[in-house]
Amino acid sequence: MSAPSSDVLPVIGLCAAREQARWSFWDRPAHLVSNSYVRAVQRAGGAAVLLPVDERAAERVVGLIDALLLI
Repeated sequence: MSAPSSDVLPVIGLCAAREQARWSFWDRPAHLVSNSYVRAVQRAGGAAVLLPVDERAAERVVGLIDALLLI
């Protein structure tokens, strides 16, 4: 799939998973998404935006994105 010809990239929301994440000295809950999803959106010409797990913000966020990728 080729990127759109417009200068404006569509904003694609990626729903994150809330998981315990550990690396280096860090061991904390985190909102994560696999890089393969981000790269797929970018290759298709979109701007990937990570959406944290936050039910309170769902209605507001939906109005800010052009599409939502449920993973």
